[in-house]
Parts: sequence; structure tokens; C-alpha cells
Amino acid sequence: MYEDISLDLLKDKRLFQEIHQTKNFFIQLFSELANALPEEKLLKVHEKSKGKKISKGNELEHCPYQVLDLVRDFDKKQGFNIRLLNWWGHGIFMLLYYGVENIPDKPKYTSLVERGYEVTQTGSPWEYKQIINDHRREALPSMDRLNAHVNQYHHVQLIKPLPYHNNYQELRQMLFEELNQVINFHLL
Repeated sequence: MYEDISLDLLKDKRLFQEIHQTKNFFIQLFSELANALPEEKLLKVHEKSKGKKISKGNELEHCPYQVLDLVRDFDKKQGFNIRLLNWWGHGIFMLLYYGVENIPDKPKYTSLVERGYEVTQTGSPWEYKQIINDHRREALPSMDRLNAHVNQYHHVQLIKPLPYHNNYQELRQMLFEELNQVINFHLL
């Protein structure tokens, strides 16, 4: 049970204004990124694309988060999704979700390995505490081991931590380039 609360924290209006401003920074950033990517391009990447969506919250392991989802097909067999996750106190990450019948072929898979992606090792793609905090991810296994992974976890999700930039334009450019590389890569 609680006994004392921090009155200094409750009275720190500046802190809450900074938090609000930073949340808006990422919502604006993710909105610009989403608007810069035409729906037609997403449909070429995945014909069952459900478009783009920005989500936000305050309680992912007690921390705020913002999410940009592109494609948004989480079907366990044929699904595909591209997710940018900004999780306060943890980092910003690119996540790629593949249903069991939609995993990348060997050349694409090899290219993702070379680009620094790791495969997550959780039964659900949304177990961020385990994936990020408990490091339930590994360097991408061989194609043979990937098939065993699919049999065990019933999906493939790849993750790549991305660097923060405190400059809006630099961060926007870096995220836009990463998103475009992933999208163009899946158009091949």
C-alpha cells in the first residue's frame, strides 16, 4: 500500500509539459511518415494491406509508447506487418511480422540478417517486455532453424533497434529511409 506521494513530482508542471510535447513530437512524426507512404505501395507489398494506423498509450510496462503500423495484416498464416515502436525508456524499434506461410525466402532472409535484424522468441508478437527487456531474440538463424522456429512459435517476427536523434528532421529522415528500405525490399 502507498504511504507517501511525491508532491514535488505532482507540482512539476514543466515536466508534464515536456512529456506532452514529446508525445506529440512522435505522433506528428509517425503521421508524417504514414502520409509519405502511398496506400498503393503498401498494397503492392501485401495485397491484403489494411492501411496505416498510429496507436499510443501510457502503460506498456509503466512507460508511454507510440506505434506506427503499416499493412496491418496479423493473420497467423498469410499476415505481414511493418511496425515502428517508440517505447519510452527502452528505445525505438522496427518490427516485421510474418505469418507462417509468408516468411521471407532465402535471399530476402539473408538480406535482413545482413541489415541487423534479429528474430523474436515469444509465442505472441506483442510480448515486448520479453522481447526487449529480457532479450528474447537472437541473430537470425539458418533457414533450417527458421523452420523449427516457425513450428515452435507459429509466426516470425524480426526486430531491429534504431538510434534516436534529438533533431526532428534527422530522426524523420532516418526512419523514412529505414521504412522505405523495408518496403522496397519486399517489392522485389
